[in-house]
Amino acid sequence: MKNFCDSDFPWCLRIGGFGSTPIYLHLSVFAFLLLFWFKSSFLVALWATVLMFLLVFIHELGHALVCRLVGANVDMIFVGLFVGFCIYTHWDDEQDERDFILIAWGGVFAQLGVLLVSLLGFALFADSSVLMPSYSRADGMSFTHVTWLVLVGFNAGLILLNLLPVDPLDGDKAWQMNPWRVARAMWYGWKVQQSRKSANK
Repeated sequence: MKNFCDSDFPWCLRIGGFGSTPIYLHLSVFAFLLLFWFKSSFLVALWATVLMFLLVFIHELGHALVCRLVGANVDMIFVGLFVGFCIYTHWDDEQDERDFILIAWGGVFAQLGVLLVSLLGFALFADSSVLMPSYSRADGMSFTHVTWLVLVGFNAGLILLNLLPVDPLDGDKAWQMNPWRVARAMWYGWKVQQSRKSANK
């Protein structure tokens, strides 16, 4: 396995792959560890760092899954501090603008899935408020608090930020089609893929 990225992406590690697509982790992600360590134990801070990485990764994975749905080739997934990239190549000389819109929504839809599951999980299982788990300044942040903070609080903020209609955020492209039409188009594309797979068996 390749240890470091090339000169275009210094200070990052290749940590695996999504099929044949390499996944890179930028070492800046570990700044989260120091950020949370001020208000919690090392293990809680490490857990929060893992959750932050997973949240950004899930956003980029959402882009990658829609890329495959519309037939684009995913070249690389990159996760860094507060930011990630899903680098892909379109398969056709005549690019379909709608496909780029669907890809832009893919990351946000993936995060919305995490947000809904997290809220449901806190409502059913957490011994605390869904709106804000209890936090003791004397004891520091707990596993429950940082889990809510990342998967609900930061997640919701990142969704709103990404949907701002400003380049290079996803909202610059995404709002060219409303989310209901996007969801229908993704569902139709998935059904077409399933039909092709069945026909090829």
